[in-house]
Order: sequence, then structure tokens, then C-alpha cells
Amino acid sequence: MLNGAWLFLFQSDTIVTYWIAEVVSLAMLASAIYILWLSLQERLSIWELIGLRGGFSIYCGWLTAASILGFANGAK
Repeated sequence: MLNGAWLFLFQSDTIVTYWIAEVVSLAMLASAIYILWLSLQERLSIWELIGLRGGFSIYCGWLTAASILGFANGAK
């Protein structure tokens, strides 16, 4: 739901929706980190480790980079 909201906000191309989209992006990062934390509480098979933890680790990295670039771009 957050990703869908981010898409519409980011495409609006106004300064207000841009900053709201940044907050939504940070909320997506927080939820991805929470899912990773929950996965650490369970014993997983090798395929679950690769699929869940590996996939969400890459997703967290992508969201972190996108947030840093977004804030750097918005500071101009």
C-alpha cells in the first residue's frame, strides 16, 4: 500500500507531495526493516533465508539509497 501511495505522490511533481513521498519512502524502509527483524526471530530453511532475508536485505538497501538520494535532491 505504501509503495502504491508513493508512486502517485511522486508523480504529482509538486514540492509538497515530493516531501510526503519521502516520508512514505521512509515508512517503507521501516516496514522492511521490521519484516527482517521478525524473520530473525524464527528458524528458517536455507531457501527461506535466501528468499526472505536476502530479498528484503536488497530491498532495504535500495530504499536506503533512494531515501538518501531523495533527501539530497530535495535539499537543493
